[in-house]
Amino acid sequence: MPRVPRSLLLVPLAGALLATAAHADVVAGWTIEAPVPSGTSGPEYSYGAAEQGANIAGSDLNGVHANPDTFWISPPGNGSQYSFGNNRWTIGDYFQVRPRPSATRTSRSPSTSAATPTAPSSSIC
Repeated sequence: MPRVPRSLLLVPLAGALLATAAHADVVAGWTIEAPVPSGTSGPEYSYGAAEQGANIAGSDLNGVHANPDTFWISPPGNGSQYSFGNNRWTIGDYFQVRPRPSATRTSRSPSTSAATPTAPSSSIC
């Protein structure tokens, strides 16, 4: 019987592990089915709780911005009718997704560059 190299045996195992990881459960998901109310402004806005996933209760999707004149908007998303965004972006501003306070660490995406008059608005798609 011919001997099969060990490296060839590991390839199917690695593929099975990657396929398993790709089918993870949704922790918290926002479909962004409704737009932010027109004219909403201020330094912070909460889109609210998730509509999907295992950790809906206590979840939140929000944005925090240094400029109190920030307008919160709902431009078309990436394959969806709406997304969550704003018209200003400066250093220290961020969007935050919290599955629920006790479930996992908070994810924070800080800004790394200053906004310019010609820069597009920021949004989560």
